[in-house]
Amino acid sequence: MNPRRRWPLAGLSAIILSIPTLAFGPAAAGPDWRVPPPVELRGRWILHRGGMHAGGTWRLRRPDIRRAALRAALPRRAGLPRAQVLLRDGDALLDWAEPASQASLIRPGDARLELLERLPAAAWAAVLTGEGLADFLEGAERSRESGWDRLEGALGGWPARLRLAPGGRARDLVLESPDGPLRLAWRDVAGGRRRVLDLRLPDGRLLRLTLRPPRARRLAPEAWLFLDGTGAAAGTSRGRRR
Repeated sequence: MNPRRRWPLAGLSAIILSIPTLAFGPAAAGPDWRVPPPVELRGRWILHRGGMHAGGTWRLRRPDIRRAALRAALPRRAGLPRAQVLLRDGDALLDWAEPASQASLIRPGDARLELLERLPAAAWAAVLTGEGLADFLEGAERSRESGWDRLEGALGGWPARLRLAPGGRARDLVLESPDGPLRLAWRDVAGGRRRVLDLRLPDGRLLRLTLRPPRARRLAPEAWLFLDGTGAAAGTSRGRRR
């Protein structure tokens, strides 16, 4: 099997783009998940398929409302780069692999990339945390369903059904992709000190992201761009402007 096929990039990019509680509301002593930029989100990802799984770490950095960069570290396997980066800078969408000698795992023509192009940088954190996600639904119609607020509209041009927990945080989301429905759900763990995003892919795989509370931090260009040790943007020679 081509080792590149084992990397759930479609799932992770779907999250960011298409992108996520089962919780009823924020815990009284829990963290503030709506920290304004400059801010960093981080955690771990794991892909489950039957009895097998693979995982790594991820970080999202937002220096302001127009820019965001996501770096996902990949398992150490032959043929896989050390990490994959997605970056949004205004209207530009870039991707590259680390080290720069490796080709990006993102392929042209993926419908999820078209979705990601339509979502502004400010939506990336909303998808990951579930906070403020309703603000990015287009043409949303609100109704009540079994005691929950429900919104039906479009997210990045794809039909979307979003349920909100009390307080306005996303509880779960169904996004109708060309390959089938993507199902996202958020929940708090560890007394509200951690958050989990579950993304069920159309093929049945489960991509789970754990999130630590946001950290407000100064983000210099070399930091938010995830520059490598040589001082050059990792993989920019292979990055693609969309």
